[in-house]
Amino acid sequence: MANRHGKRLMRSTADDVVLCNSVTIRFLKLCETYTQTRGVRLIVPPSMDRDFLHWREMAVRHRCKKLKPNGKRCESGSLAYDPVQNKLLAHDKNHMPLCGECGGQGDYRHREVEMRSLRAIAQWTMDVKTGLQGKLAKIIEWEGD
Repeated sequence: MANRHGKRLMRSTADDVVLCNSVTIRFLKLCETYTQTRGVRLIVPPSMDRDFLHWREMAVRHRCKKLKPNGKRCESGSLAYDPVQNKLLAHDKNHMPLCGECGGQGDYRHREVEMRSLRAIAQWTMDVKTGLQGKLAKIIEWEGD
């Protein structure tokens, strides 16, 4: 049966998990830079509201869920990943990233609509950043498109 509504969760690859994490980091840096440069907070266009909702669902699902000794969940969104060398510092036997704080893992699955939203936010973030720098916007080419 066809996945008509995009509600089925698919297993994320390590690249998908790292992409979600790096878009989160870059978006937060963009918000800081925009505020420092323009003196006002970055406002997300209303047309992107649904994309941000789907992106947040995936980002929260990917967060670490390991129990700490105090009985609370880690809930860390950081990965043991080195962006300079572009490699995972810690991963399991399937090469899926581990939490940078406790070594646990999140639920590394996503829906098709969440991945489309993540890509749209990555492109929008790139557009705003290049606009702040006075450069022409680059179009991100996605593998498989």
